[in-house]
Amino acid sequence: MKGVAPRAPHYTTIAQAQSLTAEIIKIPTPEGFRISVGFEYFPLRKVLSVPPSATAFRRDPVPNALIMIVWGNDRKDSIVKAREHADAIAEILVGSQADMTQSVGYANYSASVLLIAPVAGKVIVIVPLDPEGGVLGAAEAREEKSKLVFAENYPRLQEIKKRYDPTNIFNKWFPITPAS
Repeated sequence: MKGVAPRAPHYTTIAQAQSLTAEIIKIPTPEGFRISVGFEYFPLRKVLSVPPSATAFRRDPVPNALIMIVWGNDRKDSIVKAREHADAIAEILVGSQADMTQSVGYANYSASVLLIAPVAGKVIVIVPLDPEGGVLGAAEAREEKSKLVFAENYPRLQEIKKRYDPTNIFNKWFPITPAS
């Protein structure tokens, strides 16, 4: 699975993604890839009426699109091909709309490098996640990911972490570094 966050439905990119999907599934392969792209559009007014400081996670006023690929074996080369297909479909959706970003909340679905849209004038690169949900790679990238997920709530969560988990025992998914 791979997620992207479109700001609004965009017919041209949806049609291009559908064409690529149709091409991929027509090619006879041992994997027999089956692909779905689901678009989530529902009113976010109620969710966004809660102040960001009232919950830990950031909330963005955007729906999600989820690319799902299934196949019939567990060979490593099939996994690589599936990821390549998901990346290609995501690139179509993201590449043609300047206001689309890779999903931060669903970052755990990707085992490839995840690029996040420019934040404070720079592009944040998040390292891969392992199958257990832990992050592989540099501690700095883990902290950047957590800062993106928790946004303005991160400093408050660091204070809570300092009080209740100063040795950082709970450090999976989106780890928070305790305040100094």
